[in-house]
Amino acid sequence: MKVLLSILWTATAAPYSVRRGARVWAALIGLPDPDGKGAARVNDALRTLTKEKFLRSDRQRGKTAELTLLSELGTGADYSHPGEAWAAAKEADPRERRRVQRYVKLPVTLWTSGWIAELDGAALAMLLILMSAARGRDPEDLWFTPQVASDRYALSETTRARGIAELKRYGLVAVYRTPVVRDHISSRRFRNTYTLNTHVFELHPEAALEAAAAKKPETPLSPIAAVERLGLQR
Repeated sequence: MKVLLSILWTATAAPYSVRRGARVWAALIGLPDPDGKGAARVNDALRTLTKEKFLRSDRQRGKTAELTLLSELGTGADYSHPGEAWAAAKEADPRERRRVQRYVKLPVTLWTSGWIAELDGAALAMLLILMSAARGRDPEDLWFTPQVASDRYALSETTRARGIAELKRYGLVAVYRTPVVRDHISSRRFRNTYTLNTHVFELHPEAALEAAAAKKPETPLSPIAAVERLGLQR
């Protein structure tokens, strides 16, 4: 995932291809021993991405392989830039526009401040999920049921919990146990809601850790506070 995201970050113009050796990708995403074991791990990742039709790898003797992006759907179709597709769809019929895949932008500081190397795979996966969930919604009241999380993203509960814990440790997400309130009557049912703090990416990971450690821990919202926060009427 880190390798694919990094290729998406660098191959920004048609034909959406790039020539970089495995050592370069290993160093960029912070793998140890980038000249040896790190490069080997990247090559394994590239083979998997090629097999699953996310990339095409064109090799020429004596040259670094040219990596060309393919559709994120894994169909093997040519890659199309989501921003260009969305811009074109805005001029089209509204029904056609709804069929265009929407997208989210990752902050450039994910790479320039070293976050891509700092976050583990589970945390990065949950970051992408939360950013997708926040698209067009209030980033302070994100939630999804375990069933939806499992069906849509095929991540285990252990992976989700580990990823959220890592994001929380850096202050990238705040987690609240919020009562499920349908009216003014107190509820004993709770669910996790998430607040996404993407501004934390402006900090270096070490600074983010210090800032997060200095904050008071989150506490569950009272039913009345939950009503007010969700904008419900008593």
